[in-house]
Amino acid sequence: MSKVLDESGPEDYLSWVQHPMTQKFLDDLLNDRKQILECWAKQQFIGDNADQTVMLNAKALAKVETIDEIVDNITLSVEEARRVIKEKR
Repeated sequence: MSKVLDESGPEDYLSWVQHPMTQKFLDDLLNDRKQILECWAKQQFIGDNADQTVMLNAKALAKVETIDEIVDNITLSVEEARRVIKEKR
């Protein structure tokens, strides 16, 4: 079981995930991810030289990967919380 579920319990975790502020936070993250990808498609991460271009692209990629990791971890924890609740019944 994840550390978050151990500390809060599956019911509280699901309540947190479903809370409007949490949903807003996740929506904002996903919108940021979408915006980064759209900028990438429009070639907006091209710098004045090769080194700058590499840095801009690496920074954008790191942001997308971080967002993906956060969302994936929340999703996996939700699935785990639901499984734990189901097993209790």
